Amino acid sequence: MPWPLIAVSKSRQEYSSLASEGHGDDLSTASDIPRTKGTSWSSRILLTFLATTLATNVLLMWATLRLYEQSRNTINLKGEAQTPFPSFPDETRTFKEDLRYIVRPSNQSDSDWEDLGGPESEHRGFIWIDNYTDYGLHAAEAVGRRGLFGVSVLHQLHCLGAIRKMFWNVVEGKIDAAELLAEYPEDTGNPSFTAMTHGLWHVSHCFDYVRQALMCRPDLTLEGPVHVNGRLLVVGWESPHQCQSWDTIWKYFEEHSVATF
Repeated sequence: MPWPLIAVSKSRQEYSSLASEGHGDDLSTASDIPRTKGTSWSSRILLTFLATTLATNVLLMWATLRLYEQSRNTINLKGEAQTPFPSFPDETRTFKEDLRYIVRPSNQSDSDWEDLGGPESEHRGFIWIDNYTDYGLHAAEAVGRRGLFGVSVLHQLHCLGAIRKMFWNVVEGKIDAAELLAEYPEDTGNPSFTAMTHGLWHVSHCFDYVRQALMCRPDLTLEGPVHVNGRLLVVGWESPHQCQSWDTIWKYFEEHSVATF
């Protein structure tokens, strides 16, 4: 927000040569004698004007600062809505293979994927936001000034877990593909609640949701290809990425989880 330029205006003083007025060297006329009393009153008026102007400018600057402080949490310099999240620190993270999320389904691997969806098992993906109306947010569930909201990154991780689960269930023959297709709604834009939360429509939704999330803030890290059996492949490991500190973000989620209310 640009600061308003508040400057004290200066009255323009006009000076002219005495010789041009035809006074010559005669400095003894009554009109040339300084009038001390009048000059004193003029000085007082000028000082009063300057003091008033200065006080007015100070008040204007104070009011502007107050308005800025009140608005900076809701609107940024681009006029975009802000979020209540603090500024999380950045860190360089090198992507490496993590077998916990690659192995076949088991009680442990399933639990690892479930835990990515949020720190609180009963209400995964949801956190409380204090004073949510200050940020232009509308909550369907609220208690006083505290509103309940989902977080997109937790939704995205939940969707990846749902895709993984469906994939392995089909591969291992735990779900019949024909039955899945039979349950797929004809009107994909108006599914039932069951279809929205289970089955093939839910997974299809997750594909599209994750697609849009990846395209929203694309990671432009350059990954060097490697030779595998004489062919070039991009595996993605060992490439440094500029990230936000996930540990710090996760701590914020824990501190604002539903269980803390």
